[in-house]
Amino acid sequence: MTANRLVTLYSRGLAIGGPLVLVAVLSADPRWTNQLLESAIMVTAAIALRGLQIPLSKYSYLTQTGLVGLTGSLLVGAPATALAIAVSVIVADWLWHKKMFSAALVNLGREVLALVGAYGVYGLIVRAAGVAPGLHVEMLLPLLLYGLAYFGFSRLLFYFALTIRGKLERDERMLIFRYECISFGATVIASATLVGTVVFWPPEVWLIVAALLAFLGLLFKTMLEEAISAEELNKIHAVEAVITSNISLEDSFARIERLAHRLVDWGDFRIYRRQDGRLQLAYRGVIGRLDRGEPSSDTVALREQVVQSGETVVINDVTHDKRIADAALSVQSLVMVPLKFGDQVIGTLELEHHKRKTYRSKDVLSIATFANQLATAIHITELRRPLVETVETLTQQLATLARAAKGLREAANAVAQSTGVIREGVLAEEGEVSGGLQATESLAQVSRRV
Repeated sequence: MTANRLVTLYSRGLAIGGPLVLVAVLSADPRWTNQLLESAIMVTAAIALRGLQIPLSKYSYLTQTGLVGLTGSLLVGAPATALAIAVSVIVADWLWHKKMFSAALVNLGREVLALVGAYGVYGLIVRAAGVAPGLHVEMLLPLLLYGLAYFGFSRLLFYFALTIRGKLERDERMLIFRYECISFGATVIASATLVGTVVFWPPEVWLIVAALLAFLGLLFKTMLEEAISAEELNKIHAVEAVITSNISLEDSFARIERLAHRLVDWGDFRIYRRQDGRLQLAYRGVIGRLDRGEPSSDTVALREQVVQSGETVVINDVTHDKRIADAALSVQSLVMVPLKFGDQVIGTLELEHHKRKTYRSKDVLSIATFANQLATAIHITELRRPLVETVETLTQQLATLARAAKGLREAANAVAQSTGVIREGVLAEEGEVSGGLQATESLAQVSRRV
């Protein structure tokens, strides 16, 4: 069985199993029918806590849904709390964040199963320990184990599919683990505060504590968002190091693509560059869908519009957008960002995704940042080109001079060899002349004696 098949079956199991478990819990314990006011309060709180989620990475996010789960189950009961969380997930995910209903149903199943499973562990521990219900010292261990069980079940169900598909890199896993633990610590503290306030203090104090926790929660949310933004900024700075490195433009595109994929997901990654007065495909990403075909012909006009206006185009639902009529069914979200250097648009960066409403405003901002870095890399390459061409010309001329010098050296060696031969001939002639002189001298001596 492939990983994708396993994830598909897992998602279907959550989407079907969660509602079935919810119906079973509500049927087994009908006390929730007399707790409609408490349920309405929990639904309102859960919608706000889940709607104001903090994006942690391109695949994960932080919510404080566990605050309603832990507090509500201890004060009101598991059935009413499970119902409130189920309603809040549908409202926040489907209506607020505009996710697909199937995705919202999977999230509903995950949250309900995590709550019911953890509450079951809590009930078994309390029964096994024989502890009387209520807030006292003997309940500290069961309550602590309840919180840990809820955290473990909810996080395991959330990250199971991502782990199976290998979507999380090592540094991304460490970042997620760090901030999940911080968020869970805040959930436990807030839950303990709310439970203690409701049990030991009069209703007049509840609103004061709730307002104080809301203020501290918003402050905590802002601090987490700033910290996560700083983590993402470090990844963007890593891209800037690629721009200034002495590598080819193709390698720069590939490295920027790998670094950008740590922050943004896509099905297709394309870079178009203006050459000879028209836009041409300069790079198509290695990371993406396996069944990528040619882009829709309607993107040509849209691409020209982006270049002319210099504005980013974001299409959250390609199927219902009249500008793209013949896109593949695997393309549901599309982003086109101009590559701008100063006031000049030199190309476009285009990202596609198979899910609707994938790219949030924060994602579009990150994509625009990468587009600016791509434009800078292209501009630096254009500036380097005359120097590179000059260096290549000098290299060719030096090679020509080297060949000429080599030819001169070979000619000099030939002249030297000829000179050596002549010298040897002269020496031979000199020897013959000396021999002739000696013979003449001998003849002269003989003549004088005669």
